[in-house]
Amino acid sequence: MFGRKKLTGFSGGRVVFTILILISVVLAFVMSRAYDAMACDEGGLSGFVIQAPLDSAPKCTATPATISVLGLTIDVSEANFGEGHPHNSASSCTDLQSGEVVYVTLASEATPLTATSVRPVEHNQSLVIVGGVLQAVDTTKNTVEVLGLTIDVSKATLQSDNDQSPALSQLIVGQFVLLTLPSNATPLSATTLFFHLIQIFVEAPLDSAPDCTATPPTISVLGLSIDISKATLNKEGWGGGTLTCTDLTAGQTVTAILASAAPPLAATEVNVMEGGCWCDHRGWADVEVSAPLMSITTGTSTPPTTTVTVLGTLDVNITNAFLVAGWGAPITLQDLVVGQYVKMTLASNIPPLTAEVVEVENPGSLVTFQVYDENHHHVDDGDVKDVSADVTVTEAGKKPMTFHTTSSGDFGVANMPSGQSKVVVTRVNSGQASQASNVVNVNAKTKNVSITLKPVNK
Repeated sequence: MFGRKKLTGFSGGRVVFTILILISVVLAFVMSRAYDAMACDEGGLSGFVIQAPLDSAPKCTATPATISVLGLTIDVSEANFGEGHPHNSASSCTDLQSGEVVYVTLASEATPLTATSVRPVEHNQSLVIVGGVLQAVDTTKNTVEVLGLTIDVSKATLQSDNDQSPALSQLIVGQFVLLTLPSNATPLSATTLFFHLIQIFVEAPLDSAPDCTATPPTISVLGLSIDISKATLNKEGWGGGTLTCTDLTAGQTVTAILASAAPPLAATEVNVMEGGCWCDHRGWADVEVSAPLMSITTGTSTPPTTTVTVLGTLDVNITNAFLVAGWGAPITLQDLVVGQYVKMTLASNIPPLTAEVVEVENPGSLVTFQVYDENHHHVDDGDVKDVSADVTVTEAGKKPMTFHTTSSGDFGVANMPSGQSKVVVTRVNSGQASQASNVVNVNAKTKNVSITLKPVNK
């Protein structure tokens, strides 16, 4: 999970935090009356699921066989029916009836939607559930988009795994969410929205004493200078309480929650653990960083090393790190995409920084940039990564942030905000350089953008 702990005024450490997380997750599911499969099988906050009445009789003789729920047409030709639930009567598509409440697990959010399992819900309860990747969020209209469905959340109770009063603005496109709805009536409106709270933060010992007399006052963590002029400073652990800048000392382990991943970095909150520690199994305080990937670089050494950059200037070697998706599945270096949110647990705060574990959030709204040469041929240079790209995104009210990546042709950027982005792509192939510099408009529906290179000095 990417949620950050906040135990102000509470005694304990990592064990207490873990227990609180588990309790809050369980309570959220109980509160929403989501049926038990949601907490322990394919769905929940790690899959694509729908529970709702069938809109009409299934089309079992069609090619492919389909059902319709919430206005979505779903291919069920390869789905298991009633698997794992012996009390469910449906063993095939023809056993389903119009209006019957079904729990559908989807292979992904990609259209056309395809089901991996379909089962009737015991007692035919009317609660509607939608789970999947957040495709868009509109804080003005108070709506979210999941599985292509626009759902009003203006009257919904928002629940996160470690914050009892989260805001809609804290949602990040690309993360898994779970919504409960009172019915399938349109327009769709949710009663509960549950999500893992993703925050940008650095947790590590202070490099030195804070500079409290500077304008603005700053702290240094992992070599990063962080403005704390607008941050609340909290003492966590025994007794809790608030602190001032002058209470901080070199070597104290702090968690600085940041307003943005773009430099200059500024904290909204700084938490200091006292009377205990956030310790791992070795008894050492964790060193962690949570932020979007700004660049991924694989060197030419043998064996090659892979370094990622986050928070503008923080380079971390992830070559031998254990990589895992936020929902538990192991992944590889090739699965990483700039723009993805990651939480890295580092070996120590001593440079050069090395990650032991990299937990990766789903890339969500991935935009693929398709690269073409001057003759409009699709660029694909095989194993040679001779295409370099810099994508500068500007989100309303936030600082511009530049993502850098290399590829042999097409490349992707995850979680791009809606609006204009500047894209600069350079290719050097057989000694000939070509380049493109474009301003592109991106929105929640954007999947592909074409980039045409032109020779340099020609």
